[in-house]
Amino acid sequence: MNNAHNHRIICAAALSKRDVSKETELKLKKLFESGHSPASALDTIKHDLQEQEGDNYWFVAADRSVCPDRDYCYHLYYKIFRESYGAKGGEEMFMDLQSRLEQYNEEQGEVCSKMARTEEGQLIVAICTPLMKRVHAQVQQSGEMAFIDSTGNCDRQNHRLFLLLTDCSAGRLPLGVLVTTSESQQTISAALHLLTSILPREAFFGRQETGPQVIMTDDCLALRNSLRALYPDSTCVLCIFHLAQAMWRWLWSSHHGVPKGHRPQLMRSFQGLIYAESAASLEKLYMALTEDPVAKGHPQFLRHLAEVYARPEEWAICLQSGLPTRGHHTNNFAEGAMRVLKDKVLHRLKAYNITQLVDFVHTRTTSASSQMWPTIE
Repeated sequence: MNNAHNHRIICAAALSKRDVSKETELKLKKLFESGHSPASALDTIKHDLQEQEGDNYWFVAADRSVCPDRDYCYHLYYKIFRESYGAKGGEEMFMDLQSRLEQYNEEQGEVCSKMARTEEGQLIVAICTPLMKRVHAQVQQSGEMAFIDSTGNCDRQNHRLFLLLTDCSAGRLPLGVLVTTSESQQTISAALHLLTSILPREAFFGRQETGPQVIMTDDCLALRNSLRALYPDSTCVLCIFHLAQAMWRWLWSSHHGVPKGHRPQLMRSFQGLIYAESAASLEKLYMALTEDPVAKGHPQFLRHLAEVYARPEEWAICLQSGLPTRGHHTNNFAEGAMRVLKDKVLHRLKAYNITQLVDFVHTRTTSASSQMWPTIE
């Protein structure tokens, strides 16, 4: 035997089949532990190779042992989280989650997280970390106004995540987090009651069960009804950006038959209602809009407008002058927090399961908040 190969071994085709080295695997694991996604970890390795190899980078990058392929990075990523966070679903996952919550509460020395199941069998998780409890107790605005928004597609089971926030001179501050398997009113109500049970005694700057004076949400009926039932003394207002966006989408829907040329005019008239200077002006503008020839040509639009106008106190700025909104009429704080959640916490990836999602809320969310607001620590 002369151990001679009948093909080239120092070429890109051959080097791309090599096994990933232990050293490269260790680098990937360290990057994952520090918060990188599979894609960003691979980009980091490539960047380091470019710095080290210079013009020789393209030859070295063909070697899979030092520059792994994307499939390997994702396979290793999910393999690690399978070992760390247990089953992807089912009863085993719920047991893992319960164990992780108990461990976290023990580490903090107080109850900061709870999970439960509703009568319909829906899973709910409520989180109020020590940082969030300090916001409740020390930030006056937590008793004045709260912003609530939700998002999905955060994990592979598509749980819904609700963020409760307030604002201050430092920016948005977290008040609590809810994770649910449903957006039904019964599930949201149960989750809010569960969150109430772990809030500090100084919740909402001493208002406790009364809740904040003002709560801003988008136009989600289930969420708003749940909040009204839990905090009847609070005033629920709508984000005017989402309200205007919903009207614009309604006008553009082909089902409603509004011609393109009429849509901008009707939208400007509706925006005039939102920014009316007084209650009398609001009523006058509404009557003028209902008598407008263009609007009268679309009875379906007038019916939809009447439905929105039936609750002007929720969105008309002139009717909110007595509320402690501090000039906030949009939910931009919550939108910004959602972007931080998806960019900085989840790195635009879905969490492996709800256990990992909750763990990220416990650790990465608090870490990101602490970096932005060191004076709260």
